[in-house]
Order: sequence, then C-alpha cells, then structure tokens
Amino acid sequence: MHNIILLSPEARFNRTIARMPGVKAAVAAKADAIASTAAALHARHFYSGHSNVGVRHRFQGRYGRIDSMVDLNDKGGNALAIEFGHFHNFTGEYIPGKYSLWTAVMIHAI
Repeated sequence: MHNIILLSPEARFNRTIARMPGVKAAVAAKADAIASTAAALHARHFYSGHSNVGVRHRFQGRYGRIDSMVDLNDKGGNALAIEFGHFHNFTGEYIPGKYSLWTAVMIHAI
C-alpha cells in the first residue's frame, strides 16, 4: 500500500518533506557537489586572492535550522565583488565577476 501525505499549508508540507528519510542526506550531497564544482571553477582563475568556496551542513540560522549552505569566503570582505564583478577603485574600469557559485548552482540545478 502507498503512503499518501495530504497537507494543505505549505509550511507543514515543507516540514514533512524535510523530515523524510534520505532528504537531509540528499540535500547535503547536492550541496557538496555544488561546492566541489564551484571550487573547481573558482580555481581556474589566475588570481583568487584569499577567497575560497566553503560548505556547511546542519547549523542554526537566524530564523531556524539550515540543512546546508555553500558560500564564497574572502578574508578581505570582497566576496560579492569577486562573484559578481566590480568597478576598479582608481581607473573605474569594470572588472567582471567569476560567477563560480552561480555557474555551479546552474550546473547542478537538475
């Protein structure tokens, strides 16, 4: 016999799915795959400064528990500029971003 779960509010639906066996492991595996791809894409660039791609699993966030998170870390605080691009401080020339996280997410979106 099939187990059918009927839920009307979206929050209950999400909570039920998140607690099903294998879902947390699948989410962690997908985050690890995204982090691995993003790190490889990030490493292709000649100069990456002090930045690196990180992944964290199962931690407390501001509004609840977070299963997994992939992020770009930079000691200089320039992670957004590295990912999305910026204008040079002195010349005003646009420096394009690496888009390593965005590309990795799009590769693994399926």
